[in-house]
Amino acid sequence: VHLRSPSPLANASIISKVFFIWPSDLMVKKAKLTSEESLPDIIEADTSTFNLRTFQEMWDSEKERAGEVMKKYHLDAKISSIIPPSPPKEAHPNLSRAIVKHFMSRLWFVQLCMFISSVGKLVQAYALGCLLQSIETRDGNSIRWAGLLSLSGIVSITSLHHAFFFAWHKG
Repeated sequence: VHLRSPSPLANASIISKVFFIWPSDLMVKKAKLTSEESLPDIIEADTSTFNLRTFQEMWDSEKERAGEVMKKYHLDAKISSIIPPSPPKEAHPNLSRAIVKHFMSRLWFVQLCMFISSVGKLVQAYALGCLLQSIETRDGNSIRWAGLLSLSGIVSITSLHHAFFFAWHKG
């Protein structure tokens, strides 16, 4: 039995995760690989067993939510003397609703990363304009504006990279 090495993501440091250094060994190794068995193992959160369990919990929660809405509908129908219309749409389980709810509750920080990236891009645009103006007027602030332009670019690309990685990683 061939045991695979652990996933580089599982043992990566915070710095390695922030700057996406952790996959570099995997990329170097991939160039030399001759078989799939040489690849490291995947983390538990990426296994089909884990994802099936998560999906089943998500779906059971949605069915329970819809059941509660249906119970309320039937209770209201018994109490009122008016013939009720058909049950509301919310009384039926909806897979799309369950998936969106799950995605937004588990990956809310992706929205934060997208916001930080957008702010970084706005700062880049402003810094670029100020840099060009500083060069034209020769006011001596060109280095500051160039530094801000570079820093905001790093912040923007890093946060955008995290947003895409976690959204893709979740599926």
